[in-house]
Amino acid sequence: MNGSSRRRDSTSQRRYAGEVRLDKLPGWIVDNATSVREEVAPYVDLRMEERWRATQRCCRAAAAILRFNRDPERALAYRDPLPESTLRQLARLQALRGAR
Repeated sequence: MNGSSRRRDSTSQRRYAGEVRLDKLPGWIVDNATSVREEVAPYVDLRMEERWRATQRCCRAAAAILRFNRDPERALAYRDPLPESTLRQLARLQALRGAR
């Protein structure tokens, strides 16, 4: 088993915790910030060519998944809604721009 497979296996076995006291949880549970750092760690120091290859792999995987979707056009058109806090901030910034 190579290092990346071992890392993937140990990461996939972890459980994620939100806002709970981590001092009482088993050691294999990590908080969200740690989880994200662990997930992106292999990509942090990649050269541009390596990032491009990773992006290509991601796009190929997304295209393969879409082939099994009953409504691929709808899936492609979907956009996550912005959080209310972001909408409020955008409105505030637009108001500031308009006041100039």
